[in-house]
Amino acid sequence: MMILLKFRVTNFRSVDDSGWIEVDNVTSLIGTNESGKTNLLLPLWKLNPAKDGEIKPTADYPRKRYNEIRSMDEKPVFIEAHFELPETLAKKVANLTGSTIDDVRIALVEKRFDGTYIIGFYRDYVYAIKKTLYASEQESPRVQELRHEHRALAG
Repeated sequence: MMILLKFRVTNFRSVDDSGWIEVDNVTSLIGTNESGKTNLLLPLWKLNPAKDGEIKPTADYPRKRYNEIRSMDEKPVFIEAHFELPETLAKKVANLTGSTIDDVRIALVEKRFDGTYIIGFYRDYVYAIKKTLYASEQESPRVQELRHEHRALAG
């Protein structure tokens, strides 16, 4: 069984950007009524729902961006998650991709509002962060966030 390590929700209902939420064996979300706890958990369920998990634009798009997202050709990602693969699955993926087990041990899964998935591995994620950091000349909020993540990964 894959183990969820962390997840991030963006542009889903009332959540603009949750930031990365680390998950452990026991994780709790505490907040007042109507503070958005369900809007953090629902995208995780929609990542791989048992049934009835389709994206409903009128309910799931953020209201303030509904028209913008509806008109996009490529819908944005609303959930990102990092999973640790069990040894047997990591070996299979490594054999299929010609990678080492360590390169594929952490799977990165994203889902867009149109239902498409983006799947990668931690090694590729670290490379993409480095590429973005060194190719970018301006300090946008996203580049600042990537710099912070890169320092955390390197440290």
